[in-house]
Amino acid sequence: MTMGEDEVWRGANADMDPYPGFMAFVMGQKTLPVFALAGPQMPADVRTVWTEGLRHVVDRHFADPLTSARNQSSHWLVALQCFAEGSGDPRYQELARSWAQRFVAGQHPAGFQARVAVQTPLISG
Repeated sequence: MTMGEDEVWRGANADMDPYPGFMAFVMGQKTLPVFALAGPQMPADVRTVWTEGLRHVVDRHFADPLTSARNQSSHWLVALQCFAEGSGDPRYQELARSWAQRFVAGQHPAGFQARVAVQTPLISG
Protein backbone atom coordinates (compact mmCIF):
# COMPACT_ATOMS: atom_id res chain seq x y z
CA MET A 1 0.00 0.00 0.00
CA THR A 2 1.55 3.28 -1.11
CA MET A 3 0.36 6.83 -1.28
CA GLY A 4 1.50 8.94 -4.22
CA GLU A 5 2.49 12.57 -3.97
CA ASP A 6 -1.03 13.36 -5.17
CA GLU A 7 -2.35 11.65 -1.99
CA VAL A 8 -4.11 8.92 -3.97
CA TRP A 9 -3.60 5.32 -2.81
CA ARG A 10 -1.78 2.94 -5.12
CA GLY A 11 -2.42 -0.78 -5.17
CA ALA A 12 -5.75 -0.75 -3.33
CA ASN A 13 -7.95 -0.11 -6.38
CA ALA A 14 -7.98 3.54 -5.35
CA ASP A 15 -5.70 4.75 -8.10
CA MET A 16 -8.36 7.06 -9.48
CA ASP A 17 -10.39 7.63 -6.31
CA PRO A 18 -9.29 10.19 -3.72
CA TYR A 19 -12.69 9.94 -1.93
CA PRO A 20 -12.03 10.31 1.82
CA GLY A 21 -14.04 7.25 2.79
CA PHE A 22 -12.21 4.90 0.45
CA MET A 23 -9.50 3.71 2.84
CA ALA A 24 -11.59 3.90 6.00
CA PHE A 25 -12.83 0.31 5.77
CA VAL A 26 -9.41 -1.11 4.89
CA MET A 27 -7.71 0.71 7.76
CA GLY A 28 -10.50 0.29 10.31
CA GLN A 29 -11.36 -3.34 9.69
CA LYS A 30 -8.23 -4.94 8.24
CA THR A 31 -4.97 -3.11 8.92
CA LEU A 32 -5.10 -1.28 12.23
CA PRO A 33 -6.93 -3.85 14.41
CA VAL A 34 -4.01 -6.21 13.82
CA PHE A 35 -1.60 -3.43 14.77
CA ALA A 36 -3.56 -2.71 17.97
CA LEU A 37 -3.17 -6.33 19.09
CA ALA A 38 0.32 -7.10 17.82
CA GLY A 39 2.08 -3.73 18.16
CA PRO A 40 2.45 -3.79 21.94
CA GLN A 41 3.83 -7.36 21.76
CA MET A 42 6.51 -6.57 19.18
CA PRO A 43 10.16 -5.87 19.98
CA ALA A 44 10.66 -2.11 20.39
CA ASP A 45 12.60 -1.67 17.14
CA VAL A 46 9.95 -3.49 15.09
CA ARG A 47 7.13 -1.56 16.77
CA THR A 48 8.90 1.73 16.05
CA VAL A 49 9.26 1.00 12.34
CA TRP A 50 5.70 -0.32 12.04
CA THR A 51 4.33 2.69 13.93
CA GLU A 52 6.20 5.18 11.76
CA GLY A 53 4.91 3.58 8.57
CA LEU A 54 1.32 3.62 9.75
CA ARG A 55 1.61 7.07 11.32
CA HIS A 56 1.86 8.61 7.85
CA VAL A 57 -1.45 7.00 6.86
CA VAL A 58 -3.19 8.08 10.07
CA ASP A 59 -1.83 11.62 9.89
CA ARG A 60 -2.93 11.91 6.26
CA HIS A 61 -6.52 10.85 6.97
CA PHE A 62 -7.08 12.46 10.36
CA ALA A 63 -8.11 15.73 8.75
CA ASP A 64 -10.38 14.17 6.10
CA PRO A 65 -13.89 15.56 5.97
CA LEU A 66 -16.69 13.33 7.19
CA THR A 67 -18.13 11.61 4.15
CA SER A 68 -21.75 12.17 3.17
CA ALA A 69 -22.32 8.45 3.79
CA ARG A 70 -21.36 8.51 7.48
CA ASN A 71 -21.11 4.73 7.69
CA GLN A 72 -17.87 5.01 5.73
CA SER A 73 -16.41 7.61 8.07
CA SER A 74 -17.42 5.47 11.05
CA HIS A 75 -14.61 3.02 10.23
CA TRP A 76 -12.12 5.74 11.16
CA LEU A 77 -13.43 5.57 14.75
CA VAL A 78 -12.05 2.03 14.98
CA ALA A 79 -8.94 2.79 12.93
CA LEU A 80 -7.80 5.77 14.98
CA GLN A 81 -8.38 4.02 18.30
CA CYS A 82 -6.50 0.95 17.07
CA PHE A 83 -3.56 3.07 15.99
CA ALA A 84 -3.51 4.76 19.39
CA GLU A 85 -3.46 1.38 21.15
CA GLY A 86 -0.89 -0.16 18.83
CA SER A 87 1.49 2.79 18.93
CA GLY A 88 1.12 3.46 22.65
CA ASP A 89 1.39 7.17 21.86
CA PRO A 90 -0.91 9.18 24.17
CA ARG A 91 -1.20 11.97 21.58
CA TYR A 92 -3.07 9.56 19.33
CA GLN A 93 -5.41 8.58 22.16
CA GLU A 94 -6.40 12.24 22.35
CA LEU A 95 -6.70 12.51 18.56
CA ALA A 96 -8.95 9.43 18.48
CA ARG A 97 -11.12 10.95 21.21
CA SER A 98 -11.30 14.29 19.35
CA TRP A 99 -12.25 12.56 16.11
CA ALA A 100 -15.01 10.62 17.90
CA GLN A 101 -16.38 13.88 19.32
CA ARG A 102 -16.32 15.39 15.83
CA PHE A 103 -18.19 12.35 14.48
CA VAL A 104 -20.85 12.47 17.21
CA ALA A 105 -21.35 16.20 16.70
CA GLY A 106 -22.49 15.47 13.15
CA GLN A 107 -25.34 13.19 14.12
CA HIS A 108 -29.03 13.94 13.78
CA PRO A 109 -30.70 15.19 17.01
CA ALA A 110 -32.53 11.84 17.17
CA GLY A 111 -29.14 10.10 17.48
CA PHE A 112 -28.56 8.57 14.05
CA GLN A 113 -26.02 9.38 11.38
CA ALA A 114 -27.48 10.55 8.09
CA ARG A 115 -26.84 8.39 5.05
CA VAL A 116 -26.35 11.53 2.95
CA ALA A 117 -25.56 15.08 3.96
CA VAL A 118 -28.28 16.64 1.81
CA GLN A 119 -31.83 15.33 1.79
CA THR A 120 -33.53 15.03 -1.59
CA PRO A 121 -36.88 13.52 -2.56
CA LEU A 122 -35.03 10.51 -4.00
CA ILE A 123 -32.50 9.94 -1.23
CA SER A 124 -33.53 9.89 2.39
CA GLY A 125 -31.37 9.61 5.49
